[in-house]
Amino acid sequence: MSTLSLNTPAVSLLIRSMDRDHLISALASANAQDYSPLHIVVVNASGQPHRPLPNLEVSCELVDPGVALSRPDAANMGLQAVQTPLALFLDDDDLIDPHHIRRLVEALNDFPAAPAAYSGVRLESSGGEPLISMDSPWVPGELLVHNTLPIHAVLFRMEAVRTGSCQFDTHFSHLEDWDFWLQLSQQGDFIHVPGDSATYCMALGNSGLSQQRDIATYQEARSAVWNKWLPRVNFDLLAKGLASLIDRLEQLEWDAEQLHASEAKLHQQNHERLGQLQELHEHYEKLQELHASLHQEHSAIWERFNALKREHEHYIEPFEPIDTETGKKHQALQHEYSSLQQEHASLKQAHANTLDQLNTLQNEVNALVGSRSMRITAPLRWLTDRLRHIRSNVSQRSFFSATKAQTAFSTQLPIASAKQKQPAGPVDIIVPVYKGLGETRACLESVWASESSHAYRLIVINDASPEPALTEWLREVAKTRPMVLLENEQNLGFVGTVNRGMAYSHNADVVLLNSDAEVANDWLDRLIKAAYLPTTRPAASVTPFSNNATICSYPRFCQDNLLAEGYTLPELDQLFAQINAGLTVEIPTGIGFCMYIRREALEAVGLFDEDNFGKGYGEENDFCMRTLKAGWCHLHALDVFAWHKGSVSFGDSQPERVTNALEVLHKLHPDYEARVHQFIQQDPAQQARLAIDVARLRNSNKPRVLMINHQRGGGTERHCQELAETLAKEVEWLILRPSPVGGARLSLLDDAEAMQLDYVLPDAFDEMVEMLKALGVVRVHVHHWLGFNDSILGLAKELSVPQDVTLHDYYAVCPQISLTRDDNRYCGEEGIQQCQRCLAQQPAPDGSSITEWRERHAEWLLASDRVITPSQDTSARIKRYIPDLDVKVAVHPDQENATYPTPAWQAPEMHEPLRVAVIGALSAIKGADVLEDVAAQAAKLGLSIEFRLFGFAYRAFKPLTNLSVTGAYQDDELPTLLNEWRPHIAWFPPLWPETYSYTLSTCLALGLPIVATNIGALPERLAKRPNSWLLEWDSSPNQWCHWFSSFLQRPENVVGSTAAEHASWPSIPTPFYAQQYAIDIDAAIPNSQLPSLPSHWQAHASHPDTSTMRARKALVSMLYWLRAQPFLRELSRHVPAGLQRKVKSRLLKEL
Repeated sequence: MSTLSLNTPAVSLLIRSMDRDHLISALASANAQDYSPLHIVVVNASGQPHRPLPNLEVSCELVDPGVALSRPDAANMGLQAVQTPLALFLDDDDLIDPHHIRRLVEALNDFPAAPAAYSGVRLESSGGEPLISMDSPWVPGELLVHNTLPIHAVLFRMEAVRTGSCQFDTHFSHLEDWDFWLQLSQQGDFIHVPGDSATYCMALGNSGLSQQRDIATYQEARSAVWNKWLPRVNFDLLAKGLASLIDRLEQLEWDAEQLHASEAKLHQQNHERLGQLQELHEHYEKLQELHASLHQEHSAIWERFNALKREHEHYIEPFEPIDTETGKKHQALQHEYSSLQQEHASLKQAHANTLDQLNTLQNEVNALVGSRSMRITAPLRWLTDRLRHIRSNVSQRSFFSATKAQTAFSTQLPIASAKQKQPAGPVDIIVPVYKGLGETRACLESVWASESSHAYRLIVINDASPEPALTEWLREVAKTRPMVLLENEQNLGFVGTVNRGMAYSHNADVVLLNSDAEVANDWLDRLIKAAYLPTTRPAASVTPFSNNATICSYPRFCQDNLLAEGYTLPELDQLFAQINAGLTVEIPTGIGFCMYIRREALEAVGLFDEDNFGKGYGEENDFCMRTLKAGWCHLHALDVFAWHKGSVSFGDSQPERVTNALEVLHKLHPDYEARVHQFIQQDPAQQARLAIDVARLRNSNKPRVLMINHQRGGGTERHCQELAETLAKEVEWLILRPSPVGGARLSLLDDAEAMQLDYVLPDAFDEMVEMLKALGVVRVHVHHWLGFNDSILGLAKELSVPQDVTLHDYYAVCPQISLTRDDNRYCGEEGIQQCQRCLAQQPAPDGSSITEWRERHAEWLLASDRVITPSQDTSARIKRYIPDLDVKVAVHPDQENATYPTPAWQAPEMHEPLRVAVIGALSAIKGADVLEDVAAQAAKLGLSIEFRLFGFAYRAFKPLTNLSVTGAYQDDELPTLLNEWRPHIAWFPPLWPETYSYTLSTCLALGLPIVATNIGALPERLAKRPNSWLLEWDSSPNQWCHWFSSFLQRPENVVGSTAAEHASWPSIPTPFYAQQYAIDIDAAIPNSQLPSLPSHWQAHASHPDTSTMRARKALVSMLYWLRAQPFLRELSRHVPAGLQRKVKSRLLKEL
């Protein structure tokens, strides 16, 4: 090494190998480097004998420890083998450009003090398409926030590695390279060499960047890195990293918004052109029918003309005498002949005119398809992908275009030739049966009851069922009902059984129908029609919609569903037949529960693969891939719906079968997952599902009420869900929440439904109003408007419907929402000047003065039909600012008609501490800081008190032996958690006037003694309740400790007052929601009287979050995580709640 020039230091290239086929490509890219000297070190981490390395021009050695190594251990072994000044890692599935190492070496030569240099890396998809480039300049602190450096991007000095004692941390199974770069960055800033000179293959990797990564594993690994590094970092450095990331997100968002504006116009033009194209296509088909009819008529007349001509020639033969009568007949025939000649000429001209029209229309169709507006969507999609996958198809994807669209895979496939234009005789409906008498009976009865006009033969195959009752019933019913019953002597499984059924006939098309599926109406006719549609590639299979059919599921895509509420199977299937008549989309694979298969496709590729798929699962996917590659396609019939229970036959063995099937599929068809993934991303059947959602709503005989709420969960969201459940039989509930696209998202307030429409406000406000009118909304109920544009306050007026408003907090009179100061404590409501000082520190979201804010909201509330508060205290506080407001006080449905047990005090046993339960998601205003301070003071005083927070706090608590935290829980888990711990008393320490409290309802239902602050709705709800106490809301930690100590000794003589002394509120009258709420709701508007749907309503179909929004949400999660860390405990405590809300709203694009 001593003979080498200082400007050409030797480089070691380290490869951790699992002896995969990709290694050859990685080595080839290393061998192609234009820099020398270069030495390659391959570390065998597989634990198995490694294949010999290929002969390369550069030196190469294989380090084989003889045992399997983890990723960090393999990397460390590679570092130990380095004998050169510089080193670089290359994973065995990645590539480097020929000049990659040279340009990095040159950068390190220019900056001798830098520990490392890095270049840009392009990320490629499984198809080799470039996705994004990771080529960011070095920003101090950004590496602390997220990993910006793929492992082969960085060339580093071994001297820096040794000086910093850097090595790969064996505690990390993922993101170990990120941790290594953080160690190395302690030696100095890295040098950025702009431009991509390496490739990361996302489909092959197993790191945080890979398309195959497990999100939960990645998040766990990321948290582990943060836990290691963030406690030791300089806050200024971290702030720079966060600021840089936010700046990039803001720039990206601005670019996306500009693209979105241009894109929206193009999509609008595209939609109009597609509509014209659809009309021309329909006109073209009608002209084709007319042409065929004219041609047929022309042929008939021509035959008649020839016959008459022959007859005419017969009569004018020269040797035949022509008498007077014959002459007359001859003249008549001559006259008829002349007329026919004229008619023929006329028809011939009409035929020529029709052909001209057809050619003209065809030219117009070709011009439209090749028009600029059609072509420009392709580069827009490419550009959108570059902007972090901001989805370019947010606007409409019409059924016509979805039917004609070809995936990127299509160009790689042949086109099969199909001869049949319809089934060759009756269709065989094959039902394999193993278990489930009830399901099997329902399945067969549904087939017999269906109304299909096409002939069929029902073949039921008993696959050696272990249920004697099922076998007996099948044998009995086969005697009287139209069916063929076959019985397997031994269990063959699904594959062998359906193969027997499909082989029962040599020419019949087949339908595979699971025994736990049901069909209705003329389902078979519609499947046949879809199967023989004229498509580029003939259809091998057709699958209908179902409640449980993965990519063909309704209403929730790729999920198991119940049958839509209020519909029987025949009713729902009829709705699909009406709304989506004749519509299909191509799918990558059929779904075997109800799958129509053409006989020609079976003849082309054979039956199901019993050797590879055993008794079942995955066999239909394999069949579909084989037919796909033979030039066939598979269709999803959007106008048929079948019921499917699922998992009756295989039962508990299903998960294992699915796992094994996926492994076999991947081996036989490596592109299967990619095809399915692409289909799921594009979701071409979304608009068909959406059309059914909207049709069901418009057909409903229940009135539609629109709720408006923020997207921040909590008690307000729980009340919305609770109200919807209370009146589910009387009302169809829709809800508007802030949308990720910067507006409003309309959906059904039911977890079983999937309808979602996004409207950018205020631009699309009028379109949203049109849609709500078309859906028949008769009332608006506003629960919160945080996160919306101001236009939302005028929605009820624009709809010309009544409006209810429930005030869950004080946002209408206080921009800070909770009547608290910047120290997170109740402000005392001292007057206008105090509010002005408050807004000077924490301005209103729109910059309004306090007077403007209250006047605007007062006018809006006074115009509402009903204004509701959940407590009388809330009503009284609101009316201080709006005295003329008529407020209806109504407790939430969970409290209506509730009968609570009398609380009983049970003193701690000897040497047992007093157990104090605090419940909920504790923010600063809800008393999190109070809890910590009181627990710390109690420990200092040596009091025998144990505090437990059932839930979590907004930040980490000090480590205290007498304070524990359970973490988040589900609402239905809370009673069990409390009963298991057996608290002696529940404590509610809020520092603001709460308007309600669901956690208080739980404690009341459990009969726990309660102590609370004397502010807000708590005194009102505890009124007249024994074993309940109230203390001043601003009591000090010493005062609370004194109270708990006194309580522990003699509960009857504790300081403070009992809740009974605060029973000044009058009792609330008859339950409002259960008995009165729906009275004022207008009846549903009949479908026949509803306005037509807006012409482009489907353009607002919502789509999954863009990568930008996912990054924003991840950043919010990281900020929450940081806030909860112990080392930021004191800092978090002093960040005003208003500032935290603004940061979150900014990141989540709330208005």
